[in-house]
This record gives sequence, C-alpha cells and structure tokens, in this order.
Amino acid sequence: DGVVATFGDNRHGQCGGVQHEDVYSAHHRKTLRVYGDWAGNAGLKVAAGARHTILYTPGTRDVMIFGENNHCQLGVSGHQDIVSPHQQTLGAHWNPPIPASEGGVVSISTSGTHSLMLLESGAVYVWGSSLDGQLGTGSTTAHTTPFKLKFFAAQGLTVSSVHAGHSCSFFTTADGSVYGTGKLDEGRLGLPWAPHKPVTLLPKPVPLPAPPVSLSTGLSHCTYVAADGAWYGFGGAQKLGLSMPMCKDIADIRYDYNTQAYAEPHMP
Repeated sequence: DGVVATFGDNRHGQCGGVQHEDVYSAHHRKTLRVYGDWAGNAGLKVAAGARHTILYTPGTRDVMIFGENNHCQLGVSGHQDIVSPHQQTLGAHWNPPIPASEGGVVSISTSGTHSLMLLESGAVYVWGSSLDGQLGTGSTTAHTTPFKLKFFAAQGLTVSSVHAGHSCSFFTTADGSVYGTGKLDEGRLGLPWAPHKPVTLLPKPVPLPAPPVSLSTGLSHCTYVAADGAWYGFGGAQKLGLSMPMCKDIADIRYDYNTQAYAEPHMP
C-alpha cells in the first residue's frame, strides 16, 4: 500500500521524518508514507545501512534517500544528513547524471559508509567512503556521487548482485563467481590477510567450494547458501555463531555448517 514501517535509532533521520525521534519497538513503529508516484507500489524495496536508508523500485530510475551522509553514503555531496525522504532521479538529480541507456535499478545495497547500485545494463555504481578500498575503484578516494565501476566490464564479466558490508563489498557474477574488495582482517573477504596488506583496492575472486544462490555480509563475516542448500560462512568466528575463541589467525577460518567442520581456505 505504499507505506514503509521504520523503527530504531533515528539520530540521523534514518527512520525518516523527525530527527532524534527514536522508535524502539515494532509495536510503536514510525510509518513512512511514500508519496507521489511511489504510493501503492507493492514492488518497493528497502536498503537499510548503518545510519542511512535508500528506497527504490526495481526497473525504475528513481530512488528515495534519507539518513546520515557524513561520508556521502547517500550519493549527495555536502556531507549533511538528510532527515526527510528526498527523491533522486538517476538521469536528473545526480551529477553527473546516469545515462538512460543504463536502464533502471536492479538492486541497491547499503552499509555503514558506502552504497552500491546495480543497473539493468549490468553497470555497477558506487559511492561513499573508500578508505579501506570498499568501493573497488583501485584507490581510497571517496566518491560523493555515484561513480561507475569499470573493473567488471574491463574483465568481460557481468555482475548479477551487489552486497555492501562493513568496510568491504561483494559482487556476484553471471558465471557464479564472487569477487570481494575492501578490508581483509578477520577473513571478512575470504581472502588471505597479512599486516603489510590489510586491504585490497580492486575486486578479487573469492575461492568458494560452490557458487552461491544467496549471499549476505555483516560486520566482519559473510555467509552464503549454495544451489544444493549447503550453507557456508567465513570471517570472524564469533559472528558466525561459533564457539571458537577470537585469535590473530582468524583471517583464515572457514566453516561448513553442513558438516559442522572447519576447513582451510583454498588459495588460488
């Protein structure tokens, strides 16, 4: 019916509406009534970051943004929070505008300080902080507005989904591969970590035992489900729900939930 229910911390306006008016319970939730052409849209999707929110409808070129913007994770320069929902059109409001030839939005993923967007053309746009290489652009330079990621097209790869994690990002491709970029500590990318190489600035292929059909990333870990229903995880053991104590060598921990056994990562 075009209504989005939000609740929780609202210090930066991430619930929409009045800033600092926290909503702590689903029973006392704030209802954010979507206006204009968005009303009555059953296909509306929500991407909730740490302190910012983006609403979108797949196949369209409009998004609605609100919340924290100190790292320009809303894709708007100026670093000011946006308390009331603000509509952005890919071809008009963003500068530079995103060409109409890129099509509409397929999906958007948000995290603490950055956001990722996949378009119908297969193009990936990124914005926000890249302090740890989480934008995958090859540098730590932040982007205040959507920036087209060139890596995958240059490799002849088609991106099928995007996933923003804490200081990292994952991208799945049409051939079933997964690429990760950003911070490497605690094994959050499923890639080797060393003190002299704490981050990767470009997407790297993640060696997995099977292609994922569903993937989700959290603070310092990632879990995914394979086509046969097998469930895998890698990263910080405590975040994976394991009893193993945290240690310095945790970067190489992988866990197969089906066999309930640890496995050494296969290094390419």
